Amino acid sequence: MTSNEEPVADVRAQLAGRLGVLAELDGRPLAEHADVYQQLHAELQATLAEIDSA
Repeated sequence: MTSNEEPVADVRAQLAGRLGVLAELDGRPLAEHADVYQQLHAELQATLAEIDSA
């Protein structure tokens, strides 16, 4: 794996781990959904920023 592929593999692993949170939304009150989406969005932005700076 090249050094350029490593950040992408890390992102894929992080996203795979976070997909479980989305899958659990069905069992949570609708009022909590926006907060969960907002948190995931912030995490994704931070992860993508790390890739850009690598």
